[in-house]
Amino acid sequence: MADESSRRRRRWILPVVLLGAGGGWVAYRRLATTAPVRGPGDGVAVTGARPAAELLPPEPAGDAAPATVTPLRATTSAATATVLEADDRAAEQKAAEQRAAAEKATAEKAAAERRAAEKAAADKAAAARDAAEKKAAADRAAEKKAAADRAAAEKAAAEKAAAEKAAAEKAAVEEAVTEQKTAAKTGAEKAAAADRAAPRRIVAAAPESRDRPVEEPYGPGSAAPLADGSAPGPEYTIKGNADSMLFHTPKSPYFGRTKAEAWFRTAEDATRAGFTEWKPKRRKA
Repeated sequence: MADESSRRRRRWILPVVLLGAGGGWVAYRRLATTAPVRGPGDGVAVTGARPAAELLPPEPAGDAAPATVTPLRATTSAATATVLEADDRAAEQKAAEQRAAAEKATAEKAAAERRAAEKAAADKAAAARDAAEKKAAADRAAEKKAAADRAAAEKAAAEKAAAEKAAAEKAAVEEAVTEQKTAAKTGAEKAAAADRAAPRRIVAAAPESRDRPVEEPYGPGSAAPLADGSAPGPEYTIKGNADSMLFHTPKSPYFGRTKAEAWFRTAEDATRAGFTEWKPKRRKA
């Protein structure tokens, strides 16, 4: 503010000085033309001097308007006012420019803040979308893993149940086999005692039995297997296992896998020889 006042003062100092000098020169000229011409001594008229009336400016004739003489103070004041008005206009223009610059800076700042806010909002929304997508992917992976775990658990449970069932069936079969072995052993002992009491006999082989006599190792209706384990004739349809003392009919699930150590014509012949028919053991309730 002090600099502005100094600049204003410097602007009107020179015009005021010039106006003052001009006004002084005008006043000097007026005094020079209106002062009486004096001689070497006071009160002595100078020869050839013009009268004072002739030195004065002529009076205006008739109705002519008198010439307007602007005072020096009024001229100086007008010049000063003109300078001040110019300074005010310059100051107002500068203030207007400063206001325009401030408004422009404010608008630019607001626009920059608005763009920054929009960018921050967009970044935040993008981050939220990314987080949501990652969470959804993690949820899907967790669900997939849980489904795989459930499937594995169900498979393991099914396998365990199947293994337990197979073990139970095997135990039941083994128990039944043990019981049947015990019963067959008892019957075999009785049959062996009876067989020792009765002499063995050789019966003639049927035409289909490859033309050789058939031995009856376990009494009537029994026959020893051929070298390959097959039946000596088509009439022998019952397989006997001497170790377990069990016999299997063609309906038995173990008929095909059982190696016959004796063949019988009927189940009655096998039972009479001390063998017991294999039967699946009933499960306990």
